Amino acid sequence: MSEPQIPQQRRATVRARVRVPVTVTIDGERLRGNTLDLSEGGAVCAVTAGSAGPLPVPGSALEAELVLDTERVWLAGAVLDAVHRRGWWILTVRFVDPAERDQDQVREHVFTALRRERSKGFR
Repeated sequence: MSEPQIPQQRRATVRARVRVPVTVTIDGERLRGNTLDLSEGGAVCAVTAGSAGPLPVPGSALEAELVLDTERVWLAGAVLDAVHRRGWWILTVRFVDPAERDQDQVREHVFTALRRERSKGFR
């Protein structure tokens, strides 16, 4: 008799610990920082805390501008989670309906970063 299969949770997209410059625009305010992790489906970003407002709530719409080497990619997104840490907002962002070309650029950047990590012996 075989063991019952245990459902596994798998991500739909590959993520990597990739730091790229990012500018997140929420309610007309531009917040600059870096990604902490990136995939074609979203990112975790550390950005300067907003000037006066509270943390964005889940579902808040935003635009993220990523600098991928010499390319810039603009992606619509939504906040999944937000926390405040020492003057920074850590935003978990889901990209909303990205263009295929933009997804391809982000995916290529992520896979290149993963290859670099592996070549250096990181896992």
